[in-house]
Amino acid sequence: GGDNPKAASTEDVSAKKAVPASVEFANIPWKPSNPNAPQGVMVHVLSRNAETGAFNAIVKIPAGFKIPLHTHSASFNAVTLNHGMVHAAQTGTDKPLPKGSMWKQPGDEPHVDECHSDTDCIIMVFFDGAIDTHMVTTPSASPGMVVTRAEDILWKPVRPDMENGPRIAVLDGNPKESAFAALIEFPAGMTTSVHTHSANFVGGIVSGTHHRGSAPDRLMTLTNGGVWSEKSGAPHMEKCGDEEACVFAVQMDGALDQEKVEISAGPQASN
Repeated sequence: GGDNPKAASTEDVSAKKAVPASVEFANIPWKPSNPNAPQGVMVHVLSRNAETGAFNAIVKIPAGFKIPLHTHSASFNAVTLNHGMVHAAQTGTDKPLPKGSMWKQPGDEPHVDECHSDTDCIIMVFFDGAIDTHMVTTPSASPGMVVTRAEDILWKPVRPDMENGPRIAVLDGNPKESAFAALIEFPAGMTTSVHTHSANFVGGIVSGTHHRGSAPDRLMTLTNGGVWSEKSGAPHMEKCGDEEACVFAVQMDGALDQEKVEISAGPQASN
């Protein structure tokens, strides 16, 4: 059915290309990151490049769960989708992060991850290689991680000529030139035309009510924790609810470009 979060099978991918693969948080098909620890960290992979091992995912860390000092070979970036996560160079040094915070974590650098909350901590992660985990005992003498709390994020207009338009806070990369990860904010009520991007991209809602789909009459509503994975060239549009701004984390595997798609789907599409 249309609400099945799983992608279309290989034989009918072309027919499904125009339908963004969105899934509300309550319907995410979680899997244990470690099959031998089904009560531990849960993951839903949004996109994966089998050749390089790089992948994007939404991750659920159980309330009170602590992952002691460890490393990953790959570098990764992350955004918190709710309150309570701690990502630090060693235990006991950092306060829990508010929703909408982000970090850059260099590969092979020791760090701890802890959920200081009464509910599960939810994050989006963007890894530049396959995940492996190595437990270590010694913290880094000079950690290179960069953790930015939500209140300290520096927002910039996506387009300088649109002062009250969408804003962006780049986490990694350069949206004008190549692959990147970022937070994007749409003002309340903002609606885009139907358009495409030349890059594949994934996203997850931090706050606000966000409607997205392939046409004005095919919009799906996503709220906090809702995610999507979209192929390059897939026509889609977005609308932010009227009550509050929409903030979402995105990762694109190429530069941020946009091409408008002409549609003829009746009077509702002409506005």
